Order: sequence, then C-alpha cells, then structure tokens
Amino acid sequence: MQTAYLIAEIVVIPLSGWLTRVFSTRWLFAASAAGFTVTSLLCALAWNIESMIVFRALQGLLGASMIPTMFTSSFYFFQGPRRVYSAAVVGTIASLAPVLGPVIGGWITDTWNWHWLFYVNLVPGIVVTILATLLIRMDEPDWTLLKDADYPGIALMAVALSTLEYVLEEGARWNWFDDATIRHCAWIAAIAGVLFIIRSLTFARPVVDLRALKNRNFAVGCVLSFVTGIGIFSTIYLTPLFLGYVRGYPQVFAVAPAVNLGLGSLPAECLKYASGLFNMMRNLGGAVGIAVCGAILNDRTNFHFNMIASHLTPANGPMDRLIAALTQRYAALPGSLGGGHVSALKELWLLAYREASTLAYADAFRAIMAAFVVATLLVPLLRNVTTVKAPAAASH
Repeated sequence: MQTAYLIAEIVVIPLSGWLTRVFSTRWLFAASAAGFTVTSLLCALAWNIESMIVFRALQGLLGASMIPTMFTSSFYFFQGPRRVYSAAVVGTIASLAPVLGPVIGGWITDTWNWHWLFYVNLVPGIVVTILATLLIRMDEPDWTLLKDADYPGIALMAVALSTLEYVLEEGARWNWFDDATIRHCAWIAAIAGVLFIIRSLTFARPVVDLRALKNRNFAVGCVLSFVTGIGIFSTIYLTPLFLGYVRGYPQVFAVAPAVNLGLGSLPAECLKYASGLFNMMRNLGGAVGIAVCGAILNDRTNFHFNMIASHLTPANGPMDRLIAALTQRYAALPGSLGGGHVSALKELWLLAYREASTLAYADAFRAIMAAFVVATLLVPLLRNVTTVKAPAAASH
C-alpha cells in the first residue's frame, strides 16, 4: 500500500515543473490539493486491500505536485534574506508532518478507527483548494507545451523511477536479488534510467532538465537534499520500530540551507523544473535510506545474535546462574513447560535477540551518520547565493 503511494509520488514530483508551466502554479496546486482530498475520501471508503492500494496510488499521483510547487512559490514571492526564512518555514512544515503523522495517526486509530486517518484530510483539503484557487496569482497556463512535450522521456523516467522505488521498497522483504521480480525490476530501472539520462541531455526540451546539474550549487544541493531525505525518512522509519519492537512501547535544520543554497543559485526560468528534481532527490534519498536501513537491520541483527549466542555456552557462569534462577521461577508457575527450563531458555533467547536488535539499530544510525559526514564534506563546494530582484508580478 505504501509502495504504491511512493511509486506514484516519485514519478510525478520531477514532472511538477513542466506541469506548472502547462497548467500554471495556481491550477496545478489547486488540482493537486483537490485530488489528494478526493482520494483521501476514497481511501477511507476502501472495501478491501486491493482497492486501498489503487486509491493510495491515485493519492500519490494527484497530490505529489504540492510540495515542489510550494518550494517554487516561496522562492518566487520572497527574495534576499526573506528566502531563508520562507525556506525554513516550508522545510520545517514538510519535515514535521511525517514526524507527527505516526504519533497523531496512532492516536486517531486507537481513539476512533483507521478510516479517520483519511477523513481528517477532508476539511483542510477543501479549504486549501479554495484558497489556492482564489489567492494564487503567479503565472498563466501554456497549453501549447502539451504539443511538443518529451513523452518518450516521461515514459522512460516513469519506468526507471517506479521500478527503482519498487526494488528499494520491496527488496529487503524478498531477500533482494534472490527474487526474480526484484532482479528484473533492477535491470529495467538501470536500463530505463540510462536511456532517460541520454534522452534528457540530447533532447532540446526535456521534461526534466538534467543540465541544471551543471550549476555546482544546485548539484551539491541535490546531494544534500538526497542525504537529508536519508536522515529524515530513515530516522522516522527506525525510531518507531526500535520503540515498538525493542523497547516494547505501543504506538530540521538541514532543510532550509540546502533548499536556499541549491535552488537560490538558479535563474528564475529554471526554478520550476529544478524544484521537482530537487524534491525528487529528497524522496529518493528517503527510499534509499529506508531500504539500506532495512537491510542493515536484517543482516546485522542476525550477525549480532550469532555473536551473542556463541558466548552462551555451558562455560558461561553468569548465563548458567541466570538459567537456574529463571528455571526455578518458572517451575513455580502452573502449567510450566519442562519444569520451567524451556521457559527459561525462551527468556534467554528473547534477551539475546533484544540486545542483538539494539546493536543492529545502532549500526543503522551509524550508517546515517556516515551519509551526513559525506554531505558535510561537500559543503565547502557551495557558493553563497546572491540576492535577486523580485519579479514584478510578485507584488500582486
């Protein structure tokens, strides 16, 4: 269900710049908000898992343009030092939402039911759609762009990103390349990705202009956005799992500078296209980070468990004393298995597994740290962004 949403979202995000020029910022954002709202209602009314998967894919498809359009709008209306503050506000909101979502969503599910996870989107979605329609005045639609669009490039990008997202999301579950579907999707993603890059660099009007990466600030900013995605989404992924499975509990400063330095160095005519690519890098970083962290948890938990288990031998005096105490305690309980010895061994296994899991989570967080160390080493390559005069239309 989540994979369907992410595949649809990551395909549309880099197209948002072109879609903005076709439909205008006003109508694209309004349509995206309205589509997200309608599909939220459909998700709440889903009658089985298959229908939910379809509606979640539609939700990702229709709602994906809102975030890159929001970043582009903030750079359009705010200039100079005000850009830093607008990027901070937008980045904070974009980061807080996935952080607070699981907490609020868990409370809603426990208090009411899962349907309300989607019903709560309806009123805000309607309000945002109406306000966007009434208040946004930035540009005008250009329907002629539909005639000469790079449809082969769009198809190659969609195939590359969707299959890559599937590999990253489902790889750990199916033991990566041991599974034929994962192998085939990986090959398709690689081939389509290479063809898409060639197409984008040789076609006169590509739907995603990779030539913007020639701008060093933007290129480094995309890397920082990618690593920020790893940090944001991976820690959001790891923390609930650790608290739930290890601890037993039921259930942003990097954004603004990366946005400002990365997008702020580009000319205004490139912003719409570049914003989609920039935001795609953050989401792709999240997908890669989650996939890598999932693989680390799986492999390193087994590694640490085997290391711990290798020391749990009859020569281990503290273990013998623990087993004896647990056996005596469980033997006193009615219905104990094997005089309490089996229950004691099970308790020892759970203890060893918990410690192995804790060490594996530490390894995953160290991997995230390593990614940020690499990103930090790239920061000296950035150049400070000069202030650009606001366009005349921004005063409307």
